Amino acid sequence: MTKEADELKAATDNALKLLADVRGATKDLRQAMKEHRETIPMIVREELAREVEKELNVLKDEPKAATAKAVAGVFKRFDELTDLLMKGTRADRRQGKLDIDALIRNVAMSGDFVPAPTEDKG
Repeated sequence: MTKEADELKAATDNALKLLADVRGATKDLRQAMKEHRETIPMIVREELAREVEKELNVLKDEPKAATAKAVAGVFKRFDELTDLLMKGTRADRRQGKLDIDALIRNVAMSGDFVPAPTEDKG
């Protein structure tokens, strides 16, 4: 029986050694998981911050371009209205051509203006 007892003791020692190795590996795995639990949120936060900053930069530039385009459109429209009301272009005004206000004043001062008759509906 001694041979069987020695084999059993050797098998038990081997099993205990394997169990210790498994416990050590489990401990190492738990430590690695703990480290990754701490680093994964940090990595996600950093990546999210990069993406948000990138999108904010895009959004920051778009309103500037839209505002510049809108302002240019408003100035263009005012120039068109000025030309329409002044009956001429800026070049015409620089050459001394009269605008509507001056034409009305000239006609009114000359006495050539005759108001249209009004109809009484009475």
